Amino acid sequence: MIRFLRDNPAFARLWAGQLLCQSSTRMFQIAIMWWVVGHAGSRPGLTGGLLLLAGVVPSIVLVNRIGRTVEKAPFRSLLLRCDFFAVAVSGVFGVLALIGQANIPLLFVVALLLATFQAFYDPALNRATPLLVDARSLEQAVAFRASTQSVANFTGAVVGAIVIGELGLGGMALLNAAGYAASFAFNRMLPRAEPEQPAAGEPPAEGGQPVVATDAPKEEGAWRSLRHFPDIRQLLFAFAVLNFFGMPTLIVLPTYVKWTLGGTANTLAMVEACLWLGLIAGTFGANKIPVAGKKAVGLSALCMALMGVSILVAGIAINTVIYCAVLIVYSAALGISNVKMVAWFQTNVPDSHKGRFFAAMQAVCTAAAPLAYAVFGQGLDTIGPPRACIVQAIGILLVSIWIYSISRRASLRPTETQLA
Repeated sequence: MIRFLRDNPAFARLWAGQLLCQSSTRMFQIAIMWWVVGHAGSRPGLTGGLLLLAGVVPSIVLVNRIGRTVEKAPFRSLLLRCDFFAVAVSGVFGVLALIGQANIPLLFVVALLLATFQAFYDPALNRATPLLVDARSLEQAVAFRASTQSVANFTGAVVGAIVIGELGLGGMALLNAAGYAASFAFNRMLPRAEPEQPAAGEPPAEGGQPVVATDAPKEEGAWRSLRHFPDIRQLLFAFAVLNFFGMPTLIVLPTYVKWTLGGTANTLAMVEACLWLGLIAGTFGANKIPVAGKKAVGLSALCMALMGVSILVAGIAINTVIYCAVLIVYSAALGISNVKMVAWFQTNVPDSHKGRFFAAMQAVCTAAAPLAYAVFGQGLDTIGPPRACIVQAIGILLVSIWIYSISRRASLRPTETQLA
């Protein structure tokens, strides 16, 4: 892993900036939710839920603008602008919080602004990744990028819980500003000139897929641009459905430990560690599996089937050791699937459409999360964690069948006819 970063210094800077800003953002999110519990009166749950909803609104509402901006603007300047404004907003809010001026309405404004910057930031990272490494290293680069969220969630949650009592909301906001400032410093060292893309129909120098010619209007929106890729569009929505059934694991997990296993805080820490370590292992192990092209989509379907079976086991066999094993298998399969599919999208979606595609992917996958949390959060009280696991398993298994059927289609890779 270290050798890969040493051989790809530009990507290493991009990854380091992403890791620092996302870790500090995760800590700030925990600080916000903790502050809300003590300052939202009798309805902290509703306030916290609305804040989480505010975090996904920009990526959905601004999807067309995000897609066009990411495709037109140099990724370096776009990342720097997002970093700069995030530093400014977090810094100003941190100072206001330290002098006792923080309040719920101001928190909503800050949440919306930071979510807006992040909504441009993530698709820009996706567009930048294949431009900073050669085609043979793309999967490994995707693995590093995918691992960042896992590491940020894990370390951010642990460190954030430890230091929030010392720093308070204002201090955590300033720490978030420092994370974005570090990201700004790393992104400033990225190359100013973007690598030239091969002309349409010509194979790239490093042996990647040929670039497909397109007459599609460059001004059409993100959703409309997906019509040129009917199979890829289906894959995108299949992953949104997968998110709907998969994301609730994060809210089922603590209730499963508390109510079903009768565990303690130590038990919760252990199963959380199994979840994140499995995800990191699968993410970095994905490039060791020599599968590419349409077979990568088939492998993703197989991984999802494994996820579904493992969660089904958790719903049937109630045991702490079994649950830990289930989470390791589940998250490792998820990590492999994520890397293989993002690399496949990077290879098969033309560069002229990548900004809009990744903006649309961010929107549909992000939109699934709050809906899933609401449905499964309500359902947990009624059916209990084991049955919730069974419902998750059925949904994930159906998605795996759907994606496998798409992988068998001869039309899976976009052609000039689809793009014309």
